[in-house]
Amino acid sequence: MQRLEDDSPEDLVSLKQGLDLAQLQQGDGTVFEVDENGLVEKMGIAEAQEKEYFSKEAKLAVYSSVAECGLPDDDESTEQYHSDDDNDTDDESGPSPFQLLARNMQDLTPPEGGVLKQVLKPGTGDVVPKEAFVQVHYNGYLEYSGEPFDSTRLRDRQFRFQLGKGDTIMGLEIAVSSMRKGELARFIFSYKYAYGERGCPPRIGEKADVMFEVELLNFYDQGAVDAFYEKTEEERRNAPLSEILRVVQHDKQKAGELFNKQKYRPALNLYRKIIRTLEGVHLQNDDEEKEQQDLLQKVYLNSANCNTKLSRNADAVRDCKMVMEKDRNNVKAMYLRAKALYQDGKFDGAINWIKRAQAKSPNNTDINNLLGKINDDMNRFRQLEIDVCKRMFSQPGPKEDPKKESESSKGNCSEEFKRSSREGLLAFKNNPNLEEMPFTVATFSKEEIACVLEIAEELGLVRDVNQKGGILTVKFLKKKGATDDVVQ
Repeated sequence: MQRLEDDSPEDLVSLKQGLDLAQLQQGDGTVFEVDENGLVEKMGIAEAQEKEYFSKEAKLAVYSSVAECGLPDDDESTEQYHSDDDNDTDDESGPSPFQLLARNMQDLTPPEGGVLKQVLKPGTGDVVPKEAFVQVHYNGYLEYSGEPFDSTRLRDRQFRFQLGKGDTIMGLEIAVSSMRKGELARFIFSYKYAYGERGCPPRIGEKADVMFEVELLNFYDQGAVDAFYEKTEEERRNAPLSEILRVVQHDKQKAGELFNKQKYRPALNLYRKIIRTLEGVHLQNDDEEKEQQDLLQKVYLNSANCNTKLSRNADAVRDCKMVMEKDRNNVKAMYLRAKALYQDGKFDGAINWIKRAQAKSPNNTDINNLLGKINDDMNRFRQLEIDVCKRMFSQPGPKEDPKKESESSKGNCSEEFKRSSREGLLAFKNNPNLEEMPFTVATFSKEEIACVLEIAEELGLVRDVNQKGGILTVKFLKKKGATDDVVQ
């Protein structure tokens, strides 16, 4: 018998038992019984689903947009999540794949059947507490499709959210709330617990029921964290290390999320809070000290990373030094130290540390990129120094046309740059507690350098110029009594 061209192998359904052709010929009839396990495997929804049968690059953007779909609008009633029984009965063509799966699943929203669950791998410990911060991996599927419409595993990024805050679809909230750490489970969400009547076009149609396979990787109890910080300082210091580590890991995850959202200052504040907590703990033995120090190393590096993002370069160097006191060969500390020094225009130190890092990790892309950038800038600014060095070292003298020269040199600078430069120099001049102001030549163009020098000259500031290692360094000083003549 020839297969129809439209019947692909994926469209065929397996039976539990083969057919007896002789019995059919005798006219006795037979019963077709579908192999439900085979059907599940045909859908491609088993855990081995992660093979690369679809284009990763082509789907990433779609998955990211789907992940943001399905959240209720602020003015939507929660009644939209209550299911009805319209789709609960089998139609004339027999049960659908989801209906077959549902027969072996637990109803988490009885009697509605809005969220159904089947445990694939049991977890350990307690069920996730209310308002916990959770980390999960999931694959989401439409019925009759073996390809996930959304996958954290394909994105290679865990989904992290806090329960009870409306950060995801209602079905996933209810599903994760039923799980234990390490558990892998399969869920079916009715459309009212998923993406609603509208769906999430074009990937998810209207009134689409969905199936999710979810793995709970970890969770942090927000209630336990709040209780810890309600203790006195002495009680926190004397708390068991296991309790402190749970709180610290929670804060560390939260700080990481802030960093990923480019909220560097609040992330830095949280990392500093973690450092204070860890450094104040009373340790009972060497094992506890090792655990504390290992975590401190990571947090100091994260703090250094935040500081470089905020151009707090001296603080970043300090954090790196703290790491290298315990681990002098820490490559990441060398890299961040070089980056901070480079941002400060201290090329000699930056080259020193980035070359040390490269010697330890010669194939590291970030290290090699930073080394190339430092070398390029050093060459560029050496050439720049040739152009401006005479002006920098020369003393102000009579000019043939001062107005024309000033307009020419400052004409290539934006009004915003001129305004901010004047404000910065003026603030320095009028602050009696500051005696000098470094000027990082390496971060400015030739025109911008000329602009800053002219503004400083107008304000009566003195420039102090030095060359070290072939690199030009400049700082501005005040003339005696300069702060007495405040310029508005």
